[in-house]
Amino acid sequence: MEDSRLVVSAATEPGTVRETNEDSVHMSTVPLLTTVSTDVDSSNSTGELSVIAVADGMGGYQRGEVASHMAIEALIERLGSADTNDLVLMLKQAFRLANERIYAGGSVEGELIQEEERAP
Repeated sequence: MEDSRLVVSAATEPGTVRETNEDSVHMSTVPLLTTVSTDVDSSNSTGELSVIAVADGMGGYQRGEVASHMAIEALIERLGSADTNDLVLMLKQAFRLANERIYAGGSVEGELIQEEERAP
């Protein structure tokens, strides 16, 4: 089989309505616990998979840039502590973790609740 190379770049922009960009982008590789064939890439022999993620800041909602950053952080955390080669499972867990953190960090209006505001 021929060697192949993946070249990746990313660019985002705030669009025509927002002054700031609320999107977050992440690119990395995830080491596999063992070098195995996977459903994602049956020819993988490097022991790692490439991960490319975009979290849309949901323009129109307050603090979208914080939510998109939290989503990427949860993905990085989950994939960085890989305890399985099941990438689909890890992605589901990362999405669940991100959702829980974003929900816990926001109010009904979408504002970020600071830790000191939560204290009685």
